[in-house]
Amino acid sequence: MLDQNDLKILAGMFAASEERMMKRIDRLEERMDRLEARIDGLEGRMDRLEKSVDALRIQQKKMEENIYDEIGRVQTYLEKKIDAVQKDVDEMKQYYRIERMENAASTTILRIVSDLQKDVAELKQKIA
Repeated sequence: MLDQNDLKILAGMFAASEERMMKRIDRLEERMDRLEARIDGLEGRMDRLEKSVDALRIQQKKMEENIYDEIGRVQTYLEKKIDAVQKDVDEMKQYYRIERMENAASTTILRIVSDLQKDVAELKQKIA
């Protein structure tokens, strides 16, 4: 069995071991505190980043809406321009159709006049 001296030695060893363990626990607690502080700082940064991302999403949505509005305005403008050009093309088609008809009529009239001149010339020769 253990005598009193052995118990004192064991008690001293346990005390020294307990003291070393307490120092280690204190150091671990300090490290844990530092880590918690860093985590808190990171969480704060994450919150700010999330707010920034939300603000960017809102800004992006507004920009998309502005772009869609501008595209709509440009589309309306171009449709009006296309309609005006189409109207001009239709007018030109009518003009050229009329021009062709007039040319055909002029050609027909010239042919008739030419035929009549021949007939008149023949009649003059017969009369003369």
